[in-house]
Amino acid sequence: MFLIPFLSGGLALINPGLALILLMFFAAKALGPALVAPYRTLLSFFILPLVFAAISSEDATSMMMSMDAIFGAGLIVYIFLITLRRNQTLTEAFLASAIMLMVYAFVRMIVFKNVLDIHLEEGMKQVAHMMPSLENMEGYGLSMRIWQEFFPVFWGIMQIFALLLGFLLFHRMIKLPLSEVTFKFSVLYNVLILAILPWCLQQAYLTYFISALLLLCTIPLIQGSFAFWGWLSRVLSSNIIKGIIMIFVLIYAFIPLTIFGYANSWVSPINKKDSGETHESNIA
Repeated sequence: MFLIPFLSGGLALINPGLALILLMFFAAKALGPALVAPYRTLLSFFILPLVFAAISSEDATSMMMSMDAIFGAGLIVYIFLITLRRNQTLTEAFLASAIMLMVYAFVRMIVFKNVLDIHLEEGMKQVAHMMPSLENMEGYGLSMRIWQEFFPVFWGIMQIFALLLGFLLFHRMIKLPLSEVTFKFSVLYNVLILAILPWCLQQAYLTYFISALLLLCTIPLIQGSFAFWGWLSRVLSSNIIKGIIMIFVLIYAFIPLTIFGYANSWVSPINKKDSGETHESNIA
């Protein structure tokens, strides 16, 4: 009970995404105690990040690493467990954790902006040194400016997909059936996306608006992907063919897939009070 969360805390200082997946695996393995006392179950995770933050509080990079471990991994699994205990629904637990990740990623982008800019500049110099011909390519300058603006938000997007992998592992560990219904989220989440749209009218905050929109759109993308996979499963029987089609669609048509996932929420069975359908991911 102590060792895996403790080691995950150390791993989170280096790779928060991998630590998040490992912690979700541990939560599934110790599901009973984790639901009864999630704080006690995950307490050892926070030891190393807190110690690291205390001894390197004056260094911004080290502080960001500690905060990434605490708020980008440990707290996310804690929110997942307390939401699951309260609502008994895996879908809602995943959504609550993902929203917390979005909030932290957005705050991280603002608070640690100087640190992230320095890291990005160092990375761009290394790339330019390794491949000097890139600077002569058409559109290189524009691509770099766009990447510089939105580089911070991609950490949050990757962390959400790490949460998704951990969630799939969690689902497999507790032996519940997984289907497209598992990833049909509440229509209220769509309202949250609509609520930030007026922000785009403020030119000074356009970068923040696009960053927030990219984070929020990960959920419709996930829902659209699983809904499309469910449709493919009714048409095709070969997982190999379905996998090839899915990869192609994710690479070349992820925007239509996101729109499809957004629209899919409005017709989701979980939003129909009189449908009489039980949400498949309910663990009760």
